[in-house]
Amino acid sequence: MAQDLAHKRPWLLASLLAGLSFPATWLFLPLEGSLYALIWKMAAVGFLVPFALRRHHEGEFALLALVLALYALGDGLIELSMVAGALSFAAGHLVAIAIYFRHRRVGAVFSQKFLALCLFLLTPVIAYFMPGNSEEGLQVAAYSVILGAMAAMAWSSNFPATGSVSAQSFSLFPIF
Repeated sequence: MAQDLAHKRPWLLASLLAGLSFPATWLFLPLEGSLYALIWKMAAVGFLVPFALRRHHEGEFALLALVLALYALGDGLIELSMVAGALSFAAGHLVAIAIYFRHRRVGAVFSQKFLALCLFLLTPVIAYFMPGNSEEGLQVAAYSVILGAMAAMAWSSNFPATGSVSAQSFSLFPIF
């Protein structure tokens, strides 16, 4: 007998509910100074940590759980300090790069290598020109080097192309 999502994958369901309901908190929980809103914000990604660990306890799943934990922490820290949040996200990106590196695509053709190089080089260049002044542009570009590397490594991995799209779309985060 097939089980429903609540019984088969409760952590995934909790993550979905937290993520989908978080915008409702804007109506009654101000994020500034509200511990409840901060925890709620972190919960959507945070509930994915036990979901990943429940699947397997070692290898890529442990690294994936670490990535998710760093992203959840970054979600909270960014509300307190932009630098602290960015550092937590950057640490998560570096662990994600390690995962992608462990799963490099074998026999990549020139066009795949060229796109990876473009992702790595152009992400910080484009990010530099997005803010209003050059000082902010340098900060965003410096952070975007890690994002460009993550997007390039995701594209160069043997994961399906749809899986690397999330890393590539995350590289657009500082641009918008």
